[in-house]
Amino acid sequence: NIGNCQDCPLAKDMDGSTRFHRFRYHIGRGFVKAGDRVLDIGSGKGYGAEMMSDVASTVTGIELEQDEVDLANKVRGKFNLKFIQGNIETMELPECDVCTAFEIIEHLYNPKEVVDKLKAVTKTFIVYSVPIGGRFVDSTRDVEGDPTHHSIFLRGDDIMDLFVDSTWKEFVRYQSGEAFIGVVYNNDNI
Repeated sequence: NIGNCQDCPLAKDMDGSTRFHRFRYHIGRGFVKAGDRVLDIGSGKGYGAEMMSDVASTVTGIELEQDEVDLANKVRGKFNLKFIQGNIETMELPECDVCTAFEIIEHLYNPKEVVDKLKAVTKTFIVYSVPIGGRFVDSTRDVEGDPTHHSIFLRGDDIMDLFVDSTWKEFVRYQSGEAFIGVVYNNDNI
């Protein structure tokens, strides 16, 4: 059972949630090839962006919290990996070949607008994950159980529909319980 692997060198730093989050980055890394520019939305402490920087030519992590950006740059920053502070709902996003957005879209008030921005700056693949389910507490658009969530996706189709259009096609989806992972590709560039 991977959840009880106490002999693993990373076990002391990884609870079940952390392991599943890293799993998402392993999936994302699988879509990165040498020479790619990667954009990691909601990069947090930067461990996922660092994983992808081993393959990519450059990785830019965008994080809302300045203290997370400072720590990530201090601990993980290197020649092809940088972290910047920004609000993806309001900032201009840099162009990239591959974009990852893990557990961030549900925090947005206007996810469709941000998804459209991601599609406009991404050349080949977008790999993302969101929780499935939930309900709003009241008219504030806060989600029951997590006031930082402002969007709800009741089914995988609800989130996939934001990404898929005449240019962007579904590559794969995976759902385990409340966790949904999707990959879309730009049909014009594949």
